[in-house]
Amino acid sequence: MPTENYQYRIKITKLNELKFISNLDFQNLVLKSLRRAECKLALTEGFSPSPKICFAPALPLFIESETEFANFACTEQISSDFKEKFQKSTSKNLILKDIYCYPLTDRKLESLDILLQWAEYEAEVFESKKNICDFQKIRYNVEKCLSQNDLFIKKINKKGIEKNIDFKASVKDIRLDENNKIIFTLKTGQGDVPALRADEFLKNIFEDDYKFFKIKRTKFFDKDLKVL
Repeated sequence: MPTENYQYRIKITKLNELKFISNLDFQNLVLKSLRRAECKLALTEGFSPSPKICFAPALPLFIESETEFANFACTEQISSDFKEKFQKSTSKNLILKDIYCYPLTDRKLESLDILLQWAEYEAEVFESKKNICDFQKIRYNVEKCLSQNDLFIKKINKKGIEKNIDFKASVKDIRLDENNKIIFTLKTGQGDVPALRADEFLKNIFEDDYKFFKIKRTKFFDKDLKVL
């Protein structure tokens, strides 16, 4: 079986209608698009070989993203017109923004679950809800979140036991910009600080009114808060 000779990382989007598909369906879409773009993907060993590919931490349904990542290995170098082939073979809402090539050494590319430590999101009130939305209340709730010393959210573990977990350390910052968009940065990926989903965070702050917001992931940061 051929072994991988080239390692790649792509930066892609998940926009508009793609927010309605599951994470697994999105991964399959990316994988099919790579194959249609004539990528010679390297395979794992064993009885059931699968492509050597990994993705950024999963997004919940109904959340868009300007920045997603995927690492994959190939047995041959991708063609010079790979970006054009990829874009022609996939959804218009899955945009290939960048591609990075890494020489294959004894060390594999760092897992995205470890590399991607923080994510920035923006939440904007749906246009259809702006006429009934209380923006003063939104500002108040944002300021209240900033002033609190803790942020307890109920979680149910695998045994079905409900626990209150303090996620305050999982929130790097939150602010309201001049266009009344909520900009916030949350912990993602693996580490000592627990990861926090954007929809759960907003639900904790705004209760049922969190459904008024269109949420989009806009950036990823590493452990040193460097934009990736």
